[in-house]
Amino acid sequence: MKGFFSKDFPQMLAEEALDILDAGSAYDHGRPPPQIALGGQQLRNFRNDEPPQSMLGKPQKTCS
Repeated sequence: MKGFFSKDFPQMLAEEALDILDAGSAYDHGRPPPQIALGGQQLRNFRNDEPPQSMLGKPQKTCS
């Protein structure tokens, strides 16, 4: 997980990476990437075999 966080914003995770990690094995219709490009790095997608999960509920995700 270390590479997913910025030293400038250590408590925040890039939304693009979070979307992929939250979706787990369901990402891209069951084709999650083995690597996630972030900040010039290729980071291992450690959740690509896991079921979808999220800390946010449906109401929070649908707010705009």
